[in-house]
Amino acid sequence: MGEYTKDARSTRRRKTRGLGIATVLGAAAAVALSPLAASAAPTPDAGPTIGGATVSDTVIGVRFTDVSADLGPSYALGDDGNAYAWGLNSLGQLGDGTTTNRLTPVRVAAPAGVTFTEVAGGEGFAIALDPTGQAYSWGQGPYGQLGDGDTQSRTAPVAVQMPAGITFTDVDAGSYHSLAVGSDGLLYGWGYNGQGRIGDGTTTQRTAPVQLPTPAGVTFTTVDAGSTYSLALASDGSIYAWGQNYSGTLGDGTQNDRATPALVQTPAGVTFTQISAGNSHALALASTGEVYAWGSNLGGPIGTGDTSGDPVLTPAISAIPAGVTIAQISAGSSYSLALDSSGQLYSWGANDNGTLGTGTTTGRYVPGLAQLPAGVTFTSIDAGSQHALATGSDGKTYSWGVNSIGMLGDGTSQNRRAPGLVRTQVTVTGVTFDGIPGTDLVQSDGAWSVTTPAYCGPSDVAVSYTQFGVAASVVFDDGYVFGSAPTITESPTPSVVVAGQSATLTAAADGDDAPTVQWQQALTAGGPWEDIVGQTSTSITVNPTDTTYYRAVFTNCLGQAITEQATISLRASTGDPGTGDPGTENPGTENPGTDDPGTENPGTDEPGTENPAGGGSSAPGAGASSNGSASADATLALTGGGAPWAPIAIGGGLLLVGAAGLLLRGRRLV
Repeated sequence: MGEYTKDARSTRRRKTRGLGIATVLGAAAAVALSPLAASAAPTPDAGPTIGGATVSDTVIGVRFTDVSADLGPSYALGDDGNAYAWGLNSLGQLGDGTTTNRLTPVRVAAPAGVTFTEVAGGEGFAIALDPTGQAYSWGQGPYGQLGDGDTQSRTAPVAVQMPAGITFTDVDAGSYHSLAVGSDGLLYGWGYNGQGRIGDGTTTQRTAPVQLPTPAGVTFTTVDAGSTYSLALASDGSIYAWGQNYSGTLGDGTQNDRATPALVQTPAGVTFTQISAGNSHALALASTGEVYAWGSNLGGPIGTGDTSGDPVLTPAISAIPAGVTIAQISAGSSYSLALDSSGQLYSWGANDNGTLGTGTTTGRYVPGLAQLPAGVTFTSIDAGSQHALATGSDGKTYSWGVNSIGMLGDGTSQNRRAPGLVRTQVTVTGVTFDGIPGTDLVQSDGAWSVTTPAYCGPSDVAVSYTQFGVAASVVFDDGYVFGSAPTITESPTPSVVVAGQSATLTAAADGDDAPTVQWQQALTAGGPWEDIVGQTSTSITVNPTDTTYYRAVFTNCLGQAITEQATISLRASTGDPGTGDPGTENPGTENPGTDDPGTENPGTDEPGTENPAGGGSSAPGAGASSNGSASADATLALTGGGAPWAPIAIGGGLLLVGAAGLLLRGRRLV
């Protein structure tokens, strides 16, 4: 199959224990590296019940948080925990269950329930790590590089055979070999072992992970697999290397291969926080911020300004511009990339394929700025063999370089010399409001607008869309409200009525849709309230027999509103004593006899002390006339009291008002 000119990436930045890109870039990077959800609720979030309003929003969909560029394919980790891939797939290296090349990203077909925290591409295969530390791999496997115990190729992820009691904290894929850091802090390798690249002291092919011999007491945090050699970063900041050393990639001052990990020669007191193994040169980021490089310098990837092309056998400082703080590094095939703390991209080395991202194919021997999209900075980078990838501060993914097999992921096979967008478009297919479809859908890359249907009340807004060929949806609970709740605009007015008379009450309320009304009554101010059957208009006429309380309840799909209560009180149906009784005679002005009743008692007895009917004390309405030839009866009542009239006899044709405030009502005496 021949040796592959593989350039490994520095996806290891995720394992630099707080010294990686997210820490250096601060809040901006933290936002970009965090999962991004769909945007806020649709705008506007309320409208009329008749529908016809235009509602819009944007579905962001899956965003990529990390990227890995290889010779033919590209890989990315989604903020949904899935891995995605595009480009060359002749060996199943995209992991989607097929061998079909893809011009845009597709989802890796992970086992049910499995998500990933890391993904890395090797030559013709890939490896990923789940949250529990279990490794998975897919693609070609003739050298055992999949680590599942055999040499079969796989078009979808399979579990790596893990060492007993060990999980992995970091993984990487090289040219037919794989590396890992165990939960014990030790190194593991498997797959093709030419030039001792596995690092177990042999050149024997391994189909499952084996532990590598390392110095006693040394533990590791990060591994990076080059094409034919390997690097590891120790917990103390030192670097170990093994495998092929023809170009000085082991950094030990020689060009001798090594089958076990050995220290890279570094200046006294210098420690490192990141490593990146390219095709035939390596990079490391020092804790002081300098970039060191060693190995092949053909085309200038070491970045010292040396144009001789001679290999550099021990780490040398790349000529990063003064005042620039580098946050991340990545070594490709004869070129190098670095990201500074502000998200600006520096590049140097060979540029035949536009991999420097400058818009040209002119190489350079010292670091210089690349072209970035307007208004965008980068949050992560990865240098592949002939193309490069980056994630942007806008949450989008960018690519540049060779695109002959679709590795740029833009839907074409056209090369690109400056960063352009990877196609991650969201296609909105429908929007419903509590299951009722909106109409007149307009959409573009997740942005959508629709016309609302007729409905009343709060509705869940469900947006259906596809991305990477996968159907999905996002639901905004109560995301849009149709109509408005009732609001009282008029309450009934309290009044006092004469018993037997009626009163008319009115009430009104606004609301969408138009609220219904139900009148209620109660005998006490605090209730209980009872519906008045059939009274469902805004006015009501009542005939209470006692003091009664009334109110109106307005209701629509959004709730109720209740008017203030109105009290209808009763008063007696009586006359006015100052103007005369509504009867036929006025007892205050007419004397039925010939004498003044105010000065003379018409009978022999005083009505106030004796009952004219004989016996007992005087009680109006109880006696009869003592005058046998003349008798009369009348009606007596308390003024304004509404008590029944009582008949009394008046003798001698004379009227005597025996108590103040009494009215005599009756017919003429004879």
